[in-house]
Amino acid sequence: MNSDESGARTSSLLTATDKAQSAIVEFDSKSFAVKRNGKVSHGDVFVGNSSGRTLVADLTGATGAEPRLRQSWVTDGKTIQLSWGKLAANTSYKISRDGLYLGTVKSNTFIDRHPTVKAIYTVQAVAVPSPKEVKDQKLTSSNESFGYSWNIRTQLQADPNISQVMALPDNSHHTKVWYRTFIPSQYITIPSITPGCEYKSPYKHGGNNRGYNYDPYSSFKTQQAFEVSWTDPNYFFVSNQVGATHVYDSANKLVTSRTASNSGMKIRRMSAWAADRQDVSGTESVTNPFCSSLTGSIGSSWRIYMLRNGSYSMSGSHKQMPNHEIYMKYGSEWVDGIGNALSIKVLYKRDLLNPACLWGSAVCPEAQILSNG
Repeated sequence: MNSDESGARTSSLLTATDKAQSAIVEFDSKSFAVKRNGKVSHGDVFVGNSSGRTLVADLTGATGAEPRLRQSWVTDGKTIQLSWGKLAANTSYKISRDGLYLGTVKSNTFIDRHPTVKAIYTVQAVAVPSPKEVKDQKLTSSNESFGYSWNIRTQLQADPNISQVMALPDNSHHTKVWYRTFIPSQYITIPSITPGCEYKSPYKHGGNNRGYNYDPYSSFKTQQAFEVSWTDPNYFFVSNQVGATHVYDSANKLVTSRTASNSGMKIRRMSAWAADRQDVSGTESVTNPFCSSLTGSIGSSWRIYMLRNGSYSMSGSHKQMPNHEIYMKYGSEWVDGIGNALSIKVLYKRDLLNPACLWGSAVCPEAQILSNG
């Protein structure tokens, strides 16, 4: 399907000033004035009427600090127009609705003339920017494959006496993110040369003996977690935990256990609390407790920017040992393309590269974290 058949239009991103009571939106090549709907408490939702047409615009994410953080949508009850931040000039955007491919466009606007009542649209950037464009977008060369995406949740609403528009389920007052590292095997043999460490082969360390799992009670080597509230500016829950390190002999008999310090794990807000967006960063440097001369056997640095409507952008880096997994939870009304309820979103997974990183006997390269949705 080409852009003309899909109904795409060249149009600027929906615009609004934070906390403004009115805005101008472009819909189907026309401009409309809309006013904030004061009955909606969980998003920046605007409503307008023109020539018998009722427009509803969700501008919660319209004013992100960077283009890749912006998104919004507007509907007249029959069609839905999506808008998102425009990236490099040679970027195209692949559009799908609940997993169904709709088309690819070069503009940063798309109109779906046959929408469903509720849907999650995915907009995937498909291009490789030039070095200059990478610099202009504040990206690093390791991110040149792009891969940015936007997940835009929409709902048709044609009632002129509108009382509520769902930017998120009503019970989605909190968002929780947890970042864990774990060793997938049951045991991991300690190298024969381990400078500064108390044990070497044939001794072993115990692993977590599991695969990727979003269960917040799964075992881990390290876990960073935080929870934010979209209604309470004083609520900011933070947890930095380290799992015990066990030593086993060649017969798999437990010899001893220690738990490393969590003093190298930090999570903090990067900006003041806001009802529609939150910016959080974290760092992690945890040492093998049986290797006193090492620092940061497990290490990461990350930052995540979240909108209340469920969109996010996360970036960072980490040592490629052990396995890394990041999950997000909010609400209970997510559904996939066939109607299954979802409440957990996978942000990132990466397998371990070299177990020797844990004992300082190998150079441990870093992997880039780049996740948007």
